[in-house]
Amino acid sequence: MGVAGVNRTGLVVSVVMAVFVLLQGCSLLDGSEKELRSKEEFRNSSIEFIRRVIDRERTSADISCPDEIMMDRQCTVVTVFFLDGERKSSGRSFGAEYPAVLEDAVLKLYEEGELAAFSREDLKRGRFYVAVIFGNGKRLSFVEYNGRGLPLTGKVTTLRFLDKDLILENIDEGKEYLLRMIDPEMHGIFKRYDAVLGKHDGRLRTIFTSSTLYTLLKMNDMKKDERIDVLIPKVTDFILSMQKQDGPYKGAFHYSYLQDISEKENRFVVGTASKTIFTLLELYKKTGDERYMEAAKNAGEWILTMIRENGTIINSVTLDGDEWKEEIRFSYLYNGQCLSALSRMYTATGDDRYLKAANKIAGLFMDNSKKESYFVSDGWRSNNYPVPTSWVIMSLLDYYKVTGDKRAKEVILLSADEIVRRQENNPSDIRDYGRYHSTATSGSGWIVEILSEVHDYGKKNGWSEVEKYKESMLKGARWIIQNTYSPENTYAIKNPETVYGGPIHQYHDDAVRTDAVCHGVNGYIGIMPYITDEDIVMIPEKKM
Repeated sequence: MGVAGVNRTGLVVSVVMAVFVLLQGCSLLDGSEKELRSKEEFRNSSIEFIRRVIDRERTSADISCPDEIMMDRQCTVVTVFFLDGERKSSGRSFGAEYPAVLEDAVLKLYEEGELAAFSREDLKRGRFYVAVIFGNGKRLSFVEYNGRGLPLTGKVTTLRFLDKDLILENIDEGKEYLLRMIDPEMHGIFKRYDAVLGKHDGRLRTIFTSSTLYTLLKMNDMKKDERIDVLIPKVTDFILSMQKQDGPYKGAFHYSYLQDISEKENRFVVGTASKTIFTLLELYKKTGDERYMEAAKNAGEWILTMIRENGTIINSVTLDGDEWKEEIRFSYLYNGQCLSALSRMYTATGDDRYLKAANKIAGLFMDNSKKESYFVSDGWRSNNYPVPTSWVIMSLLDYYKVTGDKRAKEVILLSADEIVRRQENNPSDIRDYGRYHSTATSGSGWIVEILSEVHDYGKKNGWSEVEKYKESMLKGARWIIQNTYSPENTYAIKNPETVYGGPIHQYHDDAVRTDAVCHGVNGYIGIMPYITDEDIVMIPEKKM
């Protein structure tokens, strides 16, 4: 047992520390707190000292205390040992001298967790977590990784530096995640994967499969990958198998395939058809295969039947017993998805019916945007949620490409400005810095994607207003990557290799949503042509 462990007996802290200093060879500078050179040295030296204490308990070796952690400060310390994603043991202590408190917490962890029974290899492979709560209320938490103490914000390691290479690395990691998650037999993909439980819900969803293939096609354009070439026909076969071939609702896509009962869900959503049209048109453009154009036309015909005269849409139809029930509730997401699909179908076919239907939705969007000061809400989510406005931007951009409508351009730019203005922009708040007022990585990833679309189109067509979006997208990318599973932040996840490259859905939700991967990567790919070696996000860490 370490000498600081006598703190448990209730002896006064000064006696504990005097004995600790005498036997451990540490010195306090004039009995006062030593000036710390950096938080990084403090964290790294804390991890080093923890390992020394553990080694001493196993071997009775003499150890010393790093100067970098010597301080007089009231604090509480919590230590946890993780092995293969499992919490194996924890210790807690408090007192007036940090080294003594840290040692006592480690000793409690060691003894109560029976770490003596662990092999040397297990101890080496495991990782220590430390939380320090000072008497003034300030808190530091960090986790061991490759001998260092990486700072945490919530459950993830902080990211204070972003450059082109890191974005490229995350594009590759996102690709690997998507390739791992495609069902090996059906070649569809699910909505979310629970990283803690290590499973998904068994429903292969058409829209997420289409979005995954759309992203893989972008990745393959950026860097050829034979694995994607092999998967393309298999994934498209699943998508086409989900399209209804007869009435009623011919051309619509079953929302999901229920693997446990081997049945297609009798629910047809306009968003599923719309986003699948995006993918089908891309496939047709690349291959010239008429199957893809035929499927896109059938989906487009069905969407036309779902649009009402005032520009609103029947969002979905679902079979309930023997009766088909319609959902009619205004949604910028569903209306926006349809507007984008209709605009793209008009470009691909020249069929005026698509443009006439698009005009109805676009007019509604432009009128509402002006009335609501270019940040709209539809009642599906909170009034501060940015996704409805983002779909106004994306769909009107597709519409503008077809019509050149100056009013649409104005709404696009003013709405984008409003989203950027509301972005979390306080670098002192490392947890939220760069977030687009949505705690979900899928939402912020989508906004990075649509801003990259506006930025790219604007740069190519002389829109000087889009220059400012680049900084916003880089800050947004930093936040998403900080909240993406990586070797550094998966200390509490079993089989972490499964989720590398997957953005964590929310602060209090460990799942990975497939669309978060797709949107984030699409945004990274969209901004890559405009990033130079000088485009760096760097957020200095405050001193202790």
